[in-house]
Amino acid sequence: MPRGFGGVRQASAESQQRRNSGGPNALWFRISAGQETVARFLEQDEDIFWAMMHEVPVEGRSWGKDVPCLDQDGEGSPCPGCERNLPRKFKGFINLIWHDAPVFKRDEQNKMVKDSNNKPIVTGTQPQVAIWSSGIRLFENLDEINANYKGLTSRRFKVKRKGEGLSTAYSINPEDIDSGKQDFSDKEKSLAAEKYDLAEFTKPGSYDEFLKELGEGGGSSGSGGSQEQPRSNPFMRN
Repeated sequence: MPRGFGGVRQASAESQQRRNSGGPNALWFRISAGQETVARFLEQDEDIFWAMMHEVPVEGRSWGKDVPCLDQDGEGSPCPGCERNLPRKFKGFINLIWHDAPVFKRDEQNKMVKDSNNKPIVTGTQPQVAIWSSGIRLFENLDEINANYKGLTSRRFKVKRKGEGLSTAYSINPEDIDSGKQDFSDKEKSLAAEKYDLAEFTKPGSYDEFLKELGEGGGSSGSGGSQEQPRSNPFMRN
């Protein structure tokens, strides 16, 4: 299972070589262009989770859903995404405490309530555990920060977003440049105990499960005719 910044660096090198050659009910970390917030990362070093993903088309939508490739190590394991030449990309995941995270209005089934414009209704803010998921550029940046500050979990960081879409970039700097290492507060320790199991987002399923994500149903090719029940796709969000 791919984990750690060593793998991030390898994937980065492979991505550069290619360029040169021509969930569950989780809270997802998202801020708008120009917005700044404070975050406390909850993983570092070899605890970083990432996977190579295939983008599976979704009918009626211009963007697809990400499904972990079955050939993570590039050793030729049978994978429906590879066999169909579906786009394959790096995607990393990290837990963090988002100190002014939005509190969404929810119904009795814990689903977000949306307004007439189909936007979630925000009732306030509070520190919450969230997942930041992004591509190779962000995780290259986090790798450098991890090295420069003796671990991503060593202190709180200010995160500011610049730009939109493909022009998006983030500046990530210590909240207090002179503080040195900051111990977790009691509140942060309590929140950290509730962080998400990121393996759920990066662990490949079976060959048949991938076929079902494609809407093709189960089959025996490459999987020995597995009769496993389809698992829920964590990338299909509320």
